[in-house]
Amino acid sequence: MLTYDGSKGVYLLQAVIDAGYDMWWDAASNVWRSSNDSAVQSIVNTFDPLPPAQQAAEQRVDAAAGEARARYITVAPGQDAVYNLKLQ
Repeated sequence: MLTYDGSKGVYLLQAVIDAGYDMWWDAASNVWRSSNDSAVQSIVNTFDPLPPAQQAAEQRVDAAAGEARARYITVAPGQDAVYNLKLQ
């Protein structure tokens, strides 16, 4: 059984999986379970959700910026070279 209140978000589960463990909610007992309680509890205790959340947000912003840019600029391989030639 793990001590976890759900406050570290969805990225914690990925960190547990990346470390080679499993973590799941046991609805019958209303507790978190894992494949290795001591190792997973250590991950839970030290996990900082901010870096992966920032990375995900940056990826969403980059994708949205790319979509907005594509509405006004031709998106094709080498197109940036054509724009540079026109500037010269």
